Amino acid sequence: MIQVKYINLFIYFICLIFTSFSTSKDLKNIEIVTEEYPPYNYSGKDGRVIGINTEIIQAVLKEIHVSGNITVYPWKRAQKIAQNNPNILIYSMVRNPTREKLYKWVGKINKQRFNIYSKNKNINLSNIDEAKKYIVGVYSGDILEILFLRHGFIEGKNMYVAQKNESLYQMLIKDRIQLWPIDEAAAKFLAKKNNEKIGNLSIAFKIPTQELSNTDLYMAFGKKTSDEIVKKFKYGLEKIIKNGTYQKILNNHSFSSTD
Repeated sequence: MIQVKYINLFIYFICLIFTSFSTSKDLKNIEIVTEEYPPYNYSGKDGRVIGINTEIIQAVLKEIHVSGNITVYPWKRAQKIAQNNPNILIYSMVRNPTREKLYKWVGKINKQRFNIYSKNKNINLSNIDEAKKYIVGVYSGDILEILFLRHGFIEGKNMYVAQKNESLYQMLIKDRIQLWPIDEAAAKFLAKKNNEKIGNLSIAFKIPTQELSNTDLYMAFGKKTSDEIVKKFKYGLEKIIKNGTYQKILNNHSFSSTD
């Protein structure tokens, strides 16, 4: 019995060492994907990915002593890459029932407030369905595209789908679309980038939080990533929240806590 006990203990330690080695090896091969979604994550003038959420991700990496390349892709492609490959971190993703089982969720990193903007200050909506008599511009693969499709909007009829939010802003200014649903911080950023004030646009409707299952932004891995890797990143996120690094990043960008 004693001999069997020692053999089992030996096997346990061998498995532990192998798991630890495998995890360490995987941590050296972390790739990070996201989208162009300023001010949360976007390409800077020198090509580096910057933004509020990018800084949060970088702080987590630093805390757990892991390096990783951040690459911007069209949002649908970024999601497919994360879903189909191991050790791919994706961030600034809304957690909803459709996506829940597709990912291993690390944690919440920011929050959003959605409005429907219009250039015409006479457009005032009581609900989303009233927007059907206008052309609404939505971002491909985004939670807002899902929302408007659920309400019965039809691409090519009363809904235009674009690959970039900035394209939608330009279309709104040029009267090619009448309504533009987007996060408040993102709208302000894009207006400022185009030397405009968001006050020049009218809020036709403030989208209630109950219309969306969740508006918070998360970081996550696809199902092919090991639980050990996910736990490591969860630890890193919890650590920067506790030590104040997280709040400092938000304060630097005039954002409040996500709690």
